Amino acid sequence: MSTPAPASGEILFEHPLGERMRLFLRLEALLFRLHELRQRGGRPLESTLATQCLLELGELLGRGDVRTEVLKELERLELLLRRFDGHRDAHGPRLASTLEEIGERRRRLFAVEGRFVDRLRASDLLATLRQRAAAPGGINGADIPSYRLWTALDEEERTRDLDRWITMLAPLRDALVTYLRLVRASAHPESCRAEGGHYERELTSQDPPVQLVRLSLPLSRRLYPEISAGRYRLTVRFRDFPDAERRGHPCAETIDFRLVLAVL
Repeated sequence: MSTPAPASGEILFEHPLGERMRLFLRLEALLFRLHELRQRGGRPLESTLATQCLLELGELLGRGDVRTEVLKELERLELLLRRFDGHRDAHGPRLASTLEEIGERRRRLFAVEGRFVDRLRASDLLATLRQRAAAPGGINGADIPSYRLWTALDEEERTRDLDRWITMLAPLRDALVTYLRLVRASAHPESCRAEGGHYERELTSQDPPVQLVRLSLPLSRRLYPEISAGRYRLTVRFRDFPDAERRGHPCAETIDFRLVLAVL
C-alpha cells in the first residue's frame, strides 16, 4: 500500500469535493499509517500506535455503512468504464485488466459478513481500549492492566493479534486502494498560474462531476493552498509557511503550479 507521490521536488495537496471522498481519504490515511507501523515490527511502541490507529479506524467505520458506499462507487466506476469497452481508442488489454481488478475487489468486499467495526469491536482488548481512548492519556497500563500485560508479551504474539485485525480490513483496504488510484488517474495535470497568489476558475457542468482536486508545486516555495471548491467553481489562495510557530501570510506573488481535476 502506498500514498500518492508527487514529482521529485514537489509537494502534492489533495482536496475532496464531497463528504464521501473526504471519508475515503481519511480511511486511506489511517490504513496507510497502520501498514507502515506493521512493517516496522511488533515492538511495544509500534503495537501501541497500531492499536490507536485501529481505534480511529473503528470510529470512522462506525459512522455509516462504509462497505456499501465503497461497493456503490466501485459499481459506478465499472459501469462507467464499460462504456469504453470495445471502443477503438480504448486500451483494450489495460481496460480489461482494470475491469477484472474492480470485479475482484467488489466480490471480495461483498463477501464480507457484517460491518467491519463490529468485527473489530469483537476483540475484548480493543473494546476496553476504546472505552478509555476518549480520556487524555487514558490508554495506559495503570488504567488497563490487560493492556499492560499485552504489551509485555512476546512480540510474536502481539504480531499475530495485529495481523488478525489488519487481515479483517484487507478487503476494504484493497477496494479503497483500487478506487482512489483510478480516480486520481482519471485526468492529466495541467499547468496553471496564480496571479497575486490567487487562482479562480469555473468548473463546467459535467457528468461525472469533479471528485478530487490535486494541486502540486515546488516544495522549495514553502507555500500551501487554501482550496475552496464546489460543483461549479474552484478558488485557490496561497499562503507562505514561515515556521511551525507562526501563521503564514497571503502570498502576493505569481505562482506556477500543476492542477488535476479528478472526475471519475
